[in-house]
Amino acid sequence: MSNKPGDGSDAHMNVGKGTNPSKMQIRISVEDGKYSLGGSIVLTANYLNTSDGPVSFREPVKTWEVKLQVIHNPDKKQEETMEEVPFGRIFYYKRDDGLERRTIEEAETISLAPDEQYQFNYDVAARWPDLFLPGTNLVNIIDLSDDDVTLVSNQIPIQVVYDESTFPMLLATVSDKEAPIESREFAVAWVKKIYPAFAFVVKKDVSVQDQDDNNKQLSQAQLWWQSHVNDVKVKQLMETLNHNR
Repeated sequence: MSNKPGDGSDAHMNVGKGTNPSKMQIRISVEDGKYSLGGSIVLTANYLNTSDGPVSFREPVKTWEVKLQVIHNPDKKQEETMEEVPFGRIFYYKRDDGLERRTIEEAETISLAPDEQYQFNYDVAARWPDLFLPGTNLVNIIDLSDDDVTLVSNQIPIQVVYDESTFPMLLATVSDKEAPIESREFAVAWVKKIYPAFAFVVKKDVSVQDQDDNNKQLSQAQLWWQSHVNDVKVKQLMETLNHNR
C-alpha cells in the first residue's frame, strides 16, 4: 500500500445521508499514481470499524450497493465527466417455464471488532478498462449498503498513459480467449488507434478460418510493432492520444 504524498491515503470518509454517525471508514490507495493503458491497476481498499462495537457487512467486491466512482478530465472543468459502476454483479437466467429471473452475486458476511479492518485488492482496469483511458482519473468508492449512512472513501488520482508497453499488453488481451469480450474489444479499438490495419475479429464462436485470420492479424501486428516501436511518428501519435482524450 502506498502512503506517498498526494495519493490521498491519509484522508477518510465520513459522509452520511442520515443523522446517524458512521461506524466505518473506507480508505483506498494504489501503489503508483501512473499506469500504462492496457495494464493492471490494482486498487487497495480498507474498511475500518471506528465504532465501539462489532459491525457486519457484505463482502464489498460482491455487493451491488458498493460502487466505484471515476471522474475524468478533472483538470478540464468543461470536459469533466463522472462515471459510477457497481462492484457486485447481477446474474440473469431463464427458468424452465421460459421466464427470466435475476439473482445478485453471493457474498460472504464480513464481521469486524472495534478497530479491526478488512482489506481487499481489486484490479479495476481489468474489470472496467474503458473507465481508465489516457489522462487523469480521480477515483473513490461509495458504499450505499446502509440506508442511514453513505460511506465515501478518500479520492485518489490515477494517471493513465499510452506508452511503449501498451501495445504489447493490448495484443495479449486481444489474444486471451478467457478475457471478457468487452475487454478484448476495448483492446482491439486501442490497437487500431496506433495500427489502423488491425482487423482482428472478436466474437464468442469463431470458425477455423476466422481463427486463422486472427492469428495472422496478431502476427502482423507484432511484427509491425517490433519495426515501428522507435519511430518518431509513432511516438508522436502516442503523445497525441495521451493529450486528446
